[in-house]
Amino acid sequence: MSAAEPYRDSGRDSSPPPIEIWSGGEEQSATAGIPHRLHAPSGAAHGEGGRALPVTTPTLPLSTRSPRGGEPLQSAVDRLRDLPEAQQHAPAESFQPLVFDFDKEPEPPCYVVDRLFERQTVNVLSGDTGAGKSIVMSSLIVAVCMGSDWLGHEVSAQRVVIVDEENSEPTVRTRLWALGLRTEHAGRLRYFNREGFTIGDRPWTGRLMRAAREHRADLIIIDTAGAATNAEVNDNDAVVGLYRDALRPIATELNAAVVILHHERKSQVGQSRDPGQAMMGARQWAAQADTHLSLKVTEQVVETPGADGHRELRSERVMRMPKNRHGEPDVPQRIAIESTKDGRRLLTMRVITCGRYEKEPTKAVTLAEEIADLLRQRGEMKTQDIQRELKAGKSTLYDALRKALADGKIVKPGQGRYAPAPTEPAL
Repeated sequence: MSAAEPYRDSGRDSSPPPIEIWSGGEEQSATAGIPHRLHAPSGAAHGEGGRALPVTTPTLPLSTRSPRGGEPLQSAVDRLRDLPEAQQHAPAESFQPLVFDFDKEPEPPCYVVDRLFERQTVNVLSGDTGAGKSIVMSSLIVAVCMGSDWLGHEVSAQRVVIVDEENSEPTVRTRLWALGLRTEHAGRLRYFNREGFTIGDRPWTGRLMRAAREHRADLIIIDTAGAATNAEVNDNDAVVGLYRDALRPIATELNAAVVILHHERKSQVGQSRDPGQAMMGARQWAAQADTHLSLKVTEQVVETPGADGHRELRSERVMRMPKNRHGEPDVPQRIAIESTKDGRRLLTMRVITCGRYEKEPTKAVTLAEEIADLLRQRGEMKTQDIQRELKAGKSTLYDALRKALADGKIVKPGQGRYAPAPTEPAL
């Protein structure tokens, strides 16, 4: 299947249906732009405030998915409605191993975002609170709806579904509008906001499966793992079960990419910030993912005066890819979030890539250069004299001395004494 044919049900009408934003029991029509009371889907009831309560239809388990590349099987709802609980978890009689033809050259990966998110995969974007995960994903939503690239990557996804249990409806609408989304683009979008999704519970997994299938989505975004799934964040077995029984069946059945947003732990002084180890909770959040992206703030928000009394704001992050099943290189890139405000009102926003991120040298590396320069000027010196001259802490000084020795920039002629490395004689 090519990127131009993202949906297996090719006989269906390809025109996008109007947008529906579910929030607190209301629906937003892209054509009218006026909120009105939302009717519950078949099998749902209404709770307080008109919110649609979850339907009770189970989802399609992994063993009963349609064969890869084949036509869709009967829906999960129809197949499982009348099955007793024990049968729903029993292996299907018709499960089949993959059939390989090694005489043919394999097809290249089919991406919805080139070299990042492949079809039939589950992926994670992680970052500490305030790292901008939701904003960065909102920029991807807009790229899908407007048919544009995203942070230098070609986007072939055609329709997107978002389950957002974190952000308020005013925040969502304001961001998407500031990023450039307009009603003419919104037919590609289905946004479910604070509906109480607990993906992993079969009624809610089934609801998401149906909504994404009806919309023919090839990108599904879940914000966040802690707020929108039923997995205990620290329980490795529960996280594995969430991937196996809910997320991967959705991705495979719909030939889509699923992206989960997940929080990272607060950084501690002296603690390694390896993004592969920094995600909150169980290690399986990263281990089960097909691609893992991470965000880290490198420059806090800076405000400058703009035209017409507007406020211009800018901050930077570094985006890394510590895991990718196709072995794509982890090339850290600088990501800038820029916005314009009129007083408190957000007018414009954009998320851009600013090139490769070059890591700042450590204090020991910088001090090693200063020690080498000092010895070239003064000649042989004692350790305490170097420390006094450079006003360095003892621990950092010793790290820097070891670094300068290892790099061949200085030599140690005696105990507690250092000298500049001899220069090569001119030929």
